[in-house]
Amino acid sequence: MLISCLLEILLCLPAQAPPASVGPDQYLKIIRSSYADVRDLSFVYEGTKKYVLPGGPAEFGDQRNYQFEGNYVWKSDGSAANDVYMRWDNGKDFRHASEVALKDKSIRFERPAERTIPPMQREGPPSPLAIGNGRVGPSPNELIWFWFYQTIKDPAAHKYRDLGWETIDGRRCLKVELDIAPLPPESKLTVSRYRFWLDLEGARSPSASTLCCFLPMSPRRSIQSSSRAFPFSGSKRLWLPVSAVEETYLLTKDSYSKVPVHRNTVRIVQSSLRINQSVPDSRFVVQDPKPDGKTGSVLRRAFDEAYINSKPNLPSDPRSVEERQAKELEEADRQSKMLETTTPAQEFWTGTLLAQIGFFTVGTVLIVATIVLLRRSR
Repeated sequence: MLISCLLEILLCLPAQAPPASVGPDQYLKIIRSSYADVRDLSFVYEGTKKYVLPGGPAEFGDQRNYQFEGNYVWKSDGSAANDVYMRWDNGKDFRHASEVALKDKSIRFERPAERTIPPMQREGPPSPLAIGNGRVGPSPNELIWFWFYQTIKDPAAHKYRDLGWETIDGRRCLKVELDIAPLPPESKLTVSRYRFWLDLEGARSPSASTLCCFLPMSPRRSIQSSSRAFPFSGSKRLWLPVSAVEETYLLTKDSYSKVPVHRNTVRIVQSSLRINQSVPDSRFVVQDPKPDGKTGSVLRRAFDEAYINSKPNLPSDPRSVEERQAKELEEADRQSKMLETTTPAQEFWTGTLLAQIGFFTVGTVLIVATIVLLRRSR
């Protein structure tokens, strides 16, 4: 089933169909019942991020274009984990990102392949939105919407609108609009406004729908998705989008392009999909495996190889620092002895240069002496 989301200017929309008489509470009940039997699911996904604006700066291709491969895990208690490797088109930049959303907190970890750049890890309050959404790395959130419907308590607070019925690919679908995040009633912002289609007659799940987001008078982005049914638990079936193409049109804060600026793709590796396989809690931890260049996906092996071949960070433990400073002191002493045997006729050794080297030597001695005293005082 392919559902296409056409870009439209809000003021030029055709007359809306009469409401389907599906209220916000009824809609949420239908949505949640459609995946009530799904306890957990996991899969591998992959995709690309591309800068496609014609005539745009050529260097943006290397800087903004990359491909990714990831592993995604979701549980019905709201836990989610996303682990993804990225490789930029310049062939040099690699990145590994790992995110976990739990009941009591969210954790994010990120490591570039260049070891001179330290990894980043931080924790925050619990939030299903912690997974992906451009904060650390790509995610399949545009395909899997369970995380969204789990957070909704009152669709009316999300400005729910029943837009009636619309026939998509020969199927009669309920069409609604929702804000992703609740906004004040007086707010006129539509930046988080999404449009969903749901095939109620085919008993399809919420994630079989596609979406659009509009800004006042101008389209911001469009998404096309393709879905299929996956059997589980006997005769039951779960409809999931297996691929999506997103095009964005935002140029600057207040301007839009008539042609796509970015084109992003994501697809589920269907052979990897697992439903109700009792995913262990050990899957819901940030991943920071030791790079070996031999295991994992193609991008993980490429990341590992780049990491292994990169220049390591200078050691920062006290003993290593002391040894490094001692070597620097020896080199300074060697240079000082060379100066003592140099004749005044060598004009290269000016008074200023001698003073600079002297200050460097004294400073190095003081640093080493301080480290030694600190270690003896422990």
